[in-house]
Amino acid sequence: SFCDPALASCRYYAVPYVAANMTHSLTCPEWFSIGTKDHRLTLADFGLFSWIAYEPLQQIGKALHHLFPGWKVQHAHWAAADANAGGDSDLTNFFEFSSPDGSISVFVIRGTHSAIDALHDIILWTPAV
Repeated sequence: SFCDPALASCRYYAVPYVAANMTHSLTCPEWFSIGTKDHRLTLADFGLFSWIAYEPLQQIGKALHHLFPGWKVQHAHWAAADANAGGDSDLTNFFEFSSPDGSISVFVIRGTHSAIDALHDIILWTPAV
């Protein structure tokens, strides 16, 4: 925040100018080396995996294939389907996506989508906080 330059405790530090072509973009370019040496995922990739979890159940496999060719839905736990089948009280929705060679698994959790999801998030994450 800004302060009054007349105050003794106020200090401003010179920040050198750096040309735009010498900086990183606002999106983190960091890569994560996971699985085999041929597989590298970015933070943006993890964001896309998370986004896929919010697609309608019938579209999740198509979205995954479109954004990550060769990847597949290894496991899907869809609470609405389970609740209709037997009245289960489990409200979690999550998926396991696996790389084409099976060396990488990414778990995505469908988060707050409705008021029930918000309550479930509170119950699930409050002990961790």
